Amino acid sequence: MGGNHNKSSFWDGVVAKIKNKLARWKWKFLSFARRICLLKFVITSLPLFYVFLFKMFAGVISTMNKIQRQILWKWGREDKKIVWVSWLKVCKLKEDRGLGVRDLRAFNLALLGKWIWRLVTKKGGLWKELLHSKYEGWRELRNTWHLKSNSLWWRDIRKIAFLETMLFGE
Repeated sequence: MGGNHNKSSFWDGVVAKIKNKLARWKWKFLSFARRICLLKFVITSLPLFYVFLFKMFAGVISTMNKIQRQILWKWGREDKKIVWVSWLKVCKLKEDRGLGVRDLRAFNLALLGKWIWRLVTKKGGLWKELLHSKYEGWRELRNTWHLKSNSLWWRDIRKIAFLETMLFGE
């Protein structure tokens, strides 16, 4: 909990855990549909605790996406496989003619945005009192986003609140 989540060494344990979990599977015997299920329900749920608390930086997201692409397109084969559709299309919802695999960056931002939603909508709670006493509460999310005196986590939450304000207004 005390590490710097903006460094790759912080995320090495998460990536190693995913690779260790994947090493147990017999890839050559999994159909395409089973690999999609594996991506949807196993790979994205393993780092859920970290993704809910910390903003992933671009290097970690690209590493995790690379692992997902390998599972989907060429796992268990030495030769290069043909990629039939772009990764953006794979990450689209099924209703939008995609495969429904989660986009890790959007998923991470949505989970961090949930902290803002909880601050604004929930009443009471020890965690909310702590954030109010330490960071002056949710009202200061949008006004002090540029300050560097707070924790990395709170700065990331403020950046998301600032982006939300820029995109959607007050």
